[in-house]
Amino acid sequence: MEAKKGVNSRYATLLARDVLPVQTAHLKESFELAPASKLAEAACMATNQAIEAGKRTREPGA
Repeated sequence: MEAKKGVNSRYATLLARDVLPVQTAHLKESFELAPASKLAEAACMATNQAIEAGKRTREPGA
């Protein structure tokens, strides 16, 4: 049985997508923020920078 041409790369585009719009939309919906929320964008940017830098979460009160 021969596999279809696009089966192996079907989900490859998911990895290439930017997650920032999804993150900001989630924050806007969860916390009832404005449609053009600078707070949501700043929170997502800070989170993504920390993840890319490999920083671990800190203990509360540390």
